[in-house]
Amino acid sequence: MLAVAASVYALLAQDGSAPGGPEDSVTRVVLDQGPGLSRSLTGSSRDALQRSSPVDPEEAARQLALPNFGSAVQDGLCEPGDSDSFCIYTVKEGDTLSGIAELLRLNGGVVPGWELLAASNQPDIVDVDEFIQPGQKLRVPLGRGVVHTILLDETVGDLAEQFDVTSAQIIAANSLANPDLLATGEVLFIPEPGRLPSPELAGPAGVAPATQSFIWPITATIRITNYMSERHPLGIDMGLSHAPGSPIVAVRDGVVEFAGGNACCTYGLYVIVDHGNGLKTLYAHLSAIEVAKGQRVGQGQRLGPSGSTGYSTGVHLHFEVYQDGKRYNPLDYLP
Repeated sequence: MLAVAASVYALLAQDGSAPGGPEDSVTRVVLDQGPGLSRSLTGSSRDALQRSSPVDPEEAARQLALPNFGSAVQDGLCEPGDSDSFCIYTVKEGDTLSGIAELLRLNGGVVPGWELLAASNQPDIVDVDEFIQPGQKLRVPLGRGVVHTILLDETVGDLAEQFDVTSAQIIAANSLANPDLLATGEVLFIPEPGRLPSPELAGPAGVAPATQSFIWPITATIRITNYMSERHPLGIDMGLSHAPGSPIVAVRDGVVEFAGGNACCTYGLYVIVDHGNGLKTLYAHLSAIEVAKGQRVGQGQRLGPSGSTGYSTGVHLHFEVYQDGKRYNPLDYLP
């Protein structure tokens, strides 16, 4: 897929009409493949696309929905990601979120570029003042949009409403063959969002809906470095710089719903356990994973050692609790 996009970009670059380049034709046409996917092309660019056959029209439209596709990678600004909707940027000395957004041309839409960047790198980036340090890896959307990982029981319709876009835009931008089946851990590109969803801070969850109570997910002594709040709305962080590699364990019996991730960015390597009755827990930034999807685990069973994979400023566990598709404060469940 990346090779196809690069060839499309190269053809556009040949006549100077690639994104960011000069235009040597004043004749413009519009390629319209559905709501929100209209992109203006010079006449010569249009001819280049036509000459690049075979290129599927829907695929070409999807590539054009990502205006920076290929250019950031080709210019050496970032490295290819494991999805063709984002690249991986390594933070350098003096970098800021707003500066990176300007460098990677994320500005110009309804939502500021730094907010798109922050939303693409949850859970640990929340605002423009968030601390970033040299060597950290960021997911950078290859266009004005958000790189979104499916964690809750979300549908395309849910995402369209949350981000103020159409379902057709999401389906086209991701070439979704079956938009009704979104898998946990799946990475999607949300193009040109009209807004960003604000994580709902749920009230006290009360008693877990079962007779078995939670245990702490870490056996080592920990310090909570981030409580669940408006500044850190997804869960809590437990600092483990003093005890790297400590066992991370399941807080209750359950079945592993997801085990994987990408060590470079966001949650890093993480596990989601389904405890039944709509209750799920997430364990992020592991250094390795010791369970598999579909595996039944008992309370206290090892899921993997603690680490600092993903977007992380040090060894810690990021821990989330979901009940019926909503996030709750883990401290309302932990003993």
